[in-house]
Amino acid sequence: MRMGVWSSGFSNINRKRTRKGFGPAKNLKSVINNKTGEAHCCACFAFYTKGYEMKDNCKQNVTSVVIPEGATEIRAYEFEECTALTSVGIPEGVKKIGQGAFRSCTALTSVAIPEGVTTIESVAFWECRELTSVTIPASVTEFGKNVFMDCSKLTIRAPKGSKAEEYAMENHIFFEECE
Repeated sequence: MRMGVWSSGFSNINRKRTRKGFGPAKNLKSVINNKTGEAHCCACFAFYTKGYEMKDNCKQNVTSVVIPEGATEIRAYEFEECTALTSVGIPEGVKKIGQGAFRSCTALTSVAIPEGVTTIESVAFWECRELTSVTIPASVTEFGKNVFMDCSKLTIRAPKGSKAEEYAMENHIFFEECE
């Protein structure tokens, strides 16, 4: 097993809420799901363990996240302050991105939201200061307040006439048409 990787088949998933996180997680970069071979950061355990919190040093080391197939939402503040996070893979099937889900992910540069997502809640990407591009499908019809607050480099890419275009114009965010 490589250094900095924790391996699991996601068994025994009913852990109690804790601040201790994974034992020695200070070098953790990702988690490998033995059943699919996909890489997941430790935060993804929140999809399997209700109320589980990441250890702070894990938040500072995780650079990429692949949200597991079967997830239907990214819960509120799920990846908040993952300051090293540069990329996120969101699967089809996710319908909602929760409030503050990626708040203060200061290294995040781009996000492609898949078709099927309908809601992006308030401050979901607040203070993602390196965020330059978010691709938003026409399926997104609900935007909370200040979704992209303090994302001064951002361009929203979305279909012309979509709710995303309307949101960009109302909030003075650069807009680029895409299919």
